[in-house]
Amino acid sequence: MPSLAMRPHQRHIPTEVRARGGGRRLATGKWGYLVKLFIFPSSNTTNVSAGIGAGLWAVSDGDEQRRKELKTKSKGMPVGSAGVIWRTGERFFTTPFIVYSAPSADERVTDVWPETWILPFRIHTLGTPRKKLVENDAWRELPVPNQIPRTNITHVLRVNALTSFVPSDVSEQDWAILLMHLAE
Repeated sequence: MPSLAMRPHQRHIPTEVRARGGGRRLATGKWGYLVKLFIFPSSNTTNVSAGIGAGLWAVSDGDEQRRKELKTKSKGMPVGSAGVIWRTGERFFTTPFIVYSAPSADERVTDVWPETWILPFRIHTLGTPRKKLVENDAWRELPVPNQIPRTNITHVLRVNALTSFVPSDVSEQDWAILLMHLAE
């Protein structure tokens, strides 16, 4: 498989990595470079389609504490980052994208989604909601879940609203597999 170009937010995966808290060693070197994958949840396909049409993504608004936390986390998502949408109810990945603007810390979006969303950023989509990779297939096909002793993909990849703007570390092979299934 050809190697993807390295970006500043990627690092080479050593041949062996210690699992959190020490213990079990993970052999991940054969899968290449680490990609910081930003996974954003969506409760429905209508919101995904609206974001694609507008060429942006954002997160739903919340109380002042949540806004403050998200603003801080959003500073860690550089332009050029890889992203994908996670459909929460039906539990599947869809619509991979590349981030091409920093999140706007003070902007509130009221004209794309039915509710107000915050921290919008521009995206270049690589697919549409027509394609999806359901949880069980992702678990079976992606290398990253098989390297960490967990029984649920949501314990390996950060897919919920509380972890918006927090990347999941995946290999370039994981990203390539997502693209093979979801890109158009």
